[in-house]
Amino acid sequence: MRQRIIDNLPRAAGDSDALAPVRREQFLVYLMGPYRTFDVDALLPTDADVKTDAPSFATWDETTGEYAEDDVLRLLQETRDCLRDRGFNAFLAIDVGIPLDEMDAATQSIAFAQASNATIFIAPQVGDNLGVGIEVGSVLEDLLSTTGMQGPAT
Repeated sequence: MRQRIIDNLPRAAGDSDALAPVRREQFLVYLMGPYRTFDVDALLPTDADVKTDAPSFATWDETTGEYAEDDVLRLLQETRDCLRDRGFNAFLAIDVGIPLDEMDAATQSIAFAQASNATIFIAPQVGDNLGVGIEVGSVLEDLLSTTGMQGPAT
């Protein structure tokens, strides 16, 4: 997976542009955060009113009184770009371009965290971060189950 990430980042993938090469190509920094919603309508009962019954999975803009999912994605991309400007091979899951029908999001998060030198969790206090919480928990559970994480710290 590690080499696949390194190989895929310089290529455009779905909603993500190709990323320019960085000085520390081998130092992978995986950024996790709530940058994409899913189809809430598919999860609600047929008699539900989407305007009142659907939870928010995006940011709240106090000025306009609307949710702005793009703002959270922009925050993650700016953080990624800041790290890349400093030479680290930072990436978001969408930058790698693995289709969800090949590997679900939670499995991707675990695989990306395992392959990376560092994983950064960014969970702004917006909307409903349940999905991020579940993925963070999955990644931490996987890391804690490894042999090196058993027993007292040395």
